[in-house]
Amino acid sequence: LGVLIAGWFFIVLGILGLFLPILQGILFLVIGAYLLSSESPWMHERIQRMFVRFPRVGLLYDQTNEASSNLKDRILNRFS
Repeated sequence: LGVLIAGWFFIVLGILGLFLPILQGILFLVIGAYLLSSESPWMHERIQRMFVRFPRVGLLYDQTNEASSNLKDRILNRFS
């Protein structure tokens, strides 16, 4: 439930950010879509379609996901 709430919160912030110069609209939309894709099959399918249409975005996503996973493992190993 928390992931869904956070995802929709970022989507709303992203929409506001498209009109307000203070907020980074695209960044918040991407964060919200990422959060929702883990819980919503519809959003997950949309993101997978985007990766097919824009392969460089998919590659960047995979690299970022691997780097964050490595960082998480290093942090957990340090404290365990």
